[in-house]
Amino acid sequence: MDAPVDRPRREAVTGERLVIAGGSLEDMAAARPWFETMASTIVHAGPLSSGLQLKLINNCMAMRENSIAESSPVVACGCLQPCWA
Repeated sequence: MDAPVDRPRREAVTGERLVIAGGSLEDMAAARPWFETMASTIVHAGPLSSGLQLKLINNCMAMRENSIAESSPVVACGCLQPCWA
């Protein structure tokens, strides 16, 4: 079973993490009580390795979102000159 966790440190302290689990239904049923001690949201993503794959997709989406948020003020102020100008 794979079960990466997500959400920032403050959620870890309050037990509100996200667990993205991959594995059989039987393994998921056995691990759920343990997951519930540290997470408020538990997702069964599918068979073994699905949790890691979904976590990777989530990380890629978060990086893209952060890069857009960080670059937006620069674009909005007109600080960039087009390379074709």
